[in-house]
Amino acid sequence: MGEYYRAIELYQQRLELAKKIKDSYGQATALFNIGQILSKLERHSLAIEALQISLKLFQEIGLHSEQFQTLQNLVNICHKSGSKFLSAKYGAILYSTLANFLVKSVLKRLKNTKKIAL
Repeated sequence: MGEYYRAIELYQQRLELAKKIKDSYGQATALFNIGQILSKLERHSLAIEALQISLKLFQEIGLHSEQFQTLQNLVNICHKSGSKFLSAKYGAILYSTLANFLVKSVLKRLKNTKKIAL
């Protein structure tokens, strides 16, 4: 257990440094990792809070893979905590985000295919 708390301290230091140098990716990954550890410690509400902020930052940066992973973790943590509503909410956002990403990817490929055909 002590190692988890030490890891949280280190990630909090990383978070503060990332804020100071305006590194959104560093902030998002530190918060993501803090959320993961808090989940293992069964501090679900704090884990959800950290992951929500992490998700927002990943969305602002436009990192789809990280958004999907964060949403998936939010679904799992909400489910573990007994919050079926939040679990369903984040599940819906996860699938909506995935569908949106796939549609954009297909449209981009079609556009590129048309350029090649010309």
